[in-house]
This record gives sequence, C-alpha cells and structure tokens, in this order.
Amino acid sequence: MVHFAFVFDANPSSRRQFVVETERRLHDCSELTVHSAELGDMSLVWAVGQRTPTSLLQTADQLTLLIGYAIDDDGTWLTAAQLSERYSLACGRPFVADGYYAAIRSDAQGRFSVGVDPWGMFPCYWRADGNVLLAGSSAEALGSHPGCKLTVDLLGLSGILLSNGLVAHRSLFENVARLQTGCNLERFGGSVAERRVFALVRDDRQRDLSGEELSRVVDHEFQRAVARHAPSDDASLLLSGGMDSRLMAGYLHALDFRPRAICFGRPYDFECRAALRVSEALDLSIELDSHEIAADEAGEQAIRLARWQHLSGGFGEFEKWTATRADALPARFFCSGYFVDDLLGGLSLRTGYEAAAGDWSFATFRSRTGRWALSVEEMEALLLHGDKREMTAAVLDAWKSDYEREDWEPHQCCFAGKLASRPRYHIGSHLHRMSSVSWPLTPTLDRRFVQTLFNLDPHPFLYRSLELELLTQKFPKLAQIPFDTNSFQFVPSYVKQSRRRFSRQQSAVHWVEKNVRRFYWKQWRRQEPRRYHRLFDMNSTAWRAVRRRAELGREMLHQFFSPSHLKTLAPGPDTTLPMRDPFANAAPLRTLLGAMLWFEGDPSASERHLSALSA
Repeated sequence: MVHFAFVFDANPSSRRQFVVETERRLHDCSELTVHSAELGDMSLVWAVGQRTPTSLLQTADQLTLLIGYAIDDDGTWLTAAQLSERYSLACGRPFVADGYYAAIRSDAQGRFSVGVDPWGMFPCYWRADGNVLLAGSSAEALGSHPGCKLTVDLLGLSGILLSNGLVAHRSLFENVARLQTGCNLERFGGSVAERRVFALVRDDRQRDLSGEELSRVVDHEFQRAVARHAPSDDASLLLSGGMDSRLMAGYLHALDFRPRAICFGRPYDFECRAALRVSEALDLSIELDSHEIAADEAGEQAIRLARWQHLSGGFGEFEKWTATRADALPARFFCSGYFVDDLLGGLSLRTGYEAAAGDWSFATFRSRTGRWALSVEEMEALLLHGDKREMTAAVLDAWKSDYEREDWEPHQCCFAGKLASRPRYHIGSHLHRMSSVSWPLTPTLDRRFVQTLFNLDPHPFLYRSLELELLTQKFPKLAQIPFDTNSFQFVPSYVKQSRRRFSRQQSAVHWVEKNVRRFYWKQWRRQEPRRYHRLFDMNSTAWRAVRRRAELGREMLHQFFSPSHLKTLAPGPDTTLPMRDPFANAAPLRTLLGAMLWFEGDPSASERHLSALSA
C-alpha cells in the first residue's frame, strides 16, 4: 500500500515525533521507500514503491506532492509543478481531476489542501483537535502523533458490521473521519473544513433517448474514457474469466492498445481457461500467475491489512493478496474491469431496485447490501453495552440520510449510493493495496462518463443488459467464449443471460452439462476449478491460519460484544464452517476476524481501551 501522512501543528516537537514514528511504522510494515518534507508548521511523510508515479515540487514557500496520476480537464496528465501553477492556493481555485491520486499542497502562509480522486477510492482519513490537523491514507499513521490515541468508536464499528463498509464516512476510531467523496480537506483563513469540489448533477436532457441512441452514447463515452486514461507502453491488463475485463480488453484492442495480460489462478481454473481464450482471440500475450497465499504467511499479512485498512472494507478482499506481491504485476500501470459491472453492468442500480414495484428504495438497497453484513437483530444481540436499539437505529438513520437526496430521482440515489459504498470500500481497498506494485488506471470512473450514465434511463442497464449488448455487438468473438460465473455453469454470455432464446430441451442440456461438470471436478478430479470459491473458503489452510491468529485478539472484543454471541458468529479455528455461499454469508465473519486482528496487532490496545471504558 502506498501511503501519505500530513500534520499541521505549531509544536515542532510533536511534528518531529509524528514524522519519526510514522517513518518507523511504514518501514516496519513494508518495503516501500519513505520520504519526508517540511514547510512552516506542516510536515509530510510518504511511502511509495519503485514504480509509483510520484511528482514533488518543493520551494521555500510551497510544497506540492502528487502521488498517482491526475488528468486535468484539458487532458493534461499533471505534474506537481503544473498542479501548483494551475490551482494556486493563493487564488483558492478548487482542484479536482480524473484518475487515481492523492494530492497534497501547502504554502508558507499556512494554507493547505489535501485531496484524492473525486470518488474517494484512494483513502484519506483526517482528525482535527484544537489547532492540530492530521490527515493520511491510514489512521494507523495518524496514531503516530503524540496527541492522537486511536480508540475504537463503537458506533463506527457497528456501522461497519451493519454495512460491511463505513457508514456516513465514520471510521473505526473516535474523531477520525474518512474524507467525503468529491471533497478536499482545506485550510484557508485559519479554519479547516471539507470543501466540495465535485458532485453528480441531475440533467434530464438525455432521459428519453431510444435504446439505439442510448447504446451509441454509452459506447462513445466509454471509448472516450478509455482513450483518455489510455495506458502507456508500460502497462498490463488484469484479465479474468468474467465479462468486465473482457469488455475492457475489447475496447483497448479497438483503440490499438496491446497491454500484456495477467490472469491470476491455476491453469485448470475456469477463470484462466476463459482468459486464455480471450487473449488468443485478441492476440495478446498473457501470463498465468498461480501463486496463492500460504498458511505460514497468511497470519502476518492479515494483521498488516487489519492495522492499515482498519476494516474500511469490512476486512474484505484479503483473499486477493496474491496480486499485491512485489513480482505480481510487471508494469508501472495496470488496466482492469473493476467498476464496469457496477456502472455499465447496472449492478449499482440493481442493488436498490424492486422489480415487483418497478422502483428504487433505500429499504431494498439496505436489504441487498445487508447480505454481506450482520442483520439488525444479530447486531443487537452481539452488543454488550448501551441502548442497543438506539445504536442500530442511529447507524441506519445516518446511512439513509447519506443515501437520500431530494434533488435526485430514486434510481440516482441508488446509483450514487452504491458507488460510494461497496465499490469504494472493497474494490477501492484492493486497488490501494496493489498501488505499491503497479498503479491502477480507472477509465470507468472518468467524471464525464459517470455523469453521463447517472442521467440516462436506468432500465437498459439492469441485469447487465446493456453491457452484454455492447460485448455481443462490438466483440462477438469474445461473447462466444465461456465465462467464469463462480459456478459450474461455464458457458458463453448469451447462454447465461438470455435463456429465453433457447428451448426447454436446450436449457435442459445446459443444466445437465453443468451438473456433469460439477461431478467431474468435485468427485472425479477432486479439484476446485472455481477460483474464488477456493480463495474465499474459510476452512482452507490459509484462512484457518488467519482464524487461529485472530484468536489472540478475541478477548479484547469482549469489551464490546457478548462472548457467547461472538463465538456463535465467529467460531474458533478448529470449527469447520458451512460454506454454501462463501462470499456474502462469510463476510460478517471476515469483518469480526479483522477486528480481532486489529487488537492483536496493536500491542497498546488492551490498556488503552480498558481505560477508555472505565472512564
């Protein structure tokens, strides 16, 4: 994980202690190169990999650091010098750009601005206490300041368990917030505040486009976005067995980009078998990476993730650790299909859509998101202290308030609400972990592209209909290649999505093929070709090692939670768990394991939290 940590503090001794301790923590947890700089009452620490795109401008009266890539409105890939010149703190012009980045600017007059990409995918946490301001990519770094003791916020933890992410930007810790999407953290005129620099705007002018016109608009805008974020020669493509990376590969190929493809998995995995055929169809070179985390390294890696991401993604995506190895990605940048399913595939819209009513609602949105979280009843049974109903009600009220907007239509609230939740906290967390190895390119999050989708008729996007249409019409050869669907249904997209095109006899044939395939792999070969079922299996040797390591922090959670209910939700490592749905059903267990690991990985946690409770 690439990191930055910023402090504004008039006390030079505290600033120095912050810098020294942050550098120590970063050196202890990674092989990144750590740097620091100072200007007036401000200090900045950052840690980057060998290939991390980084630009620094440091003079006697200004300091600007840009980590990542930021594309200005005119298409310029900004440097720190250009950023400082175009968005001078003296003139107060708000800075926002496309890309994936963290941008920190300060001057000798004590003004500063800390910002990340407009969707908040790159993490930024902050805390203000009197005249001291702390900001950074992890609260772990904020805790380096002598005046900042990280104490678990029970309401924040409850929000994480009820949503499998953060609710209303409230983190795991008291008085530490995640920077809101579309905002920069700024100090002008002596006061610190979040300043909004970007927001989706409702515009109904394209709402009544015909199906053909809508498809043409989306195709044009997506092609523009991919070209705008086009990779250099030093780029790779994460190619999976699914539809999203395949569509991205097709658009890159149409624009004459030929990145080297990387597919994670074993040669017999459905994931790899599909990716190999896609690479062959597009004449792309491809490398299969079959490395999977071993039990002897899983525990330490899990503690590192718990400490530095502190459950922001519900402790999800740990199973994808293999992609964060130093030798996993060979290029400076990488493209992927991340976010395509939520935006083009309509998954963000589907989350809050009730087909029977033909409308969108927060209740449906929360119900579907809740598949990955504890129910209200489970949460109230788990809590040990306080008014349990009042606490869960407070979390849900804050979530609903953050979700709803009077100036948006219901489907637009759902669209934005989903993008700001699971994609941000889960995929965003994974991108952050990969950033020290190779930097993610994010054309799917181009502001103009997302703004266009936000204002189109939502119905053609539902159930991946438009995404499938684009794939079959523009890249028919790719659509004919079977897809990994996390099941034994290894078939082309038109079979999977449009069964109505087939007779009952043909459908029966597909059903028989699926079950024969299941028998062949599970009973005859005794292998698991569904990669994600294997990686998410909580009974695997790697996950049992994580569960065993987490046990060292279990008693600390007894401060907050009923020991008996905690044991029911998170049994010991020797218990074999039912894994019919290892993805959503096991998500609350993963979050609770992450909480145990955070306590186990913080040697001062026990004394600090017990004293906080007694106070």
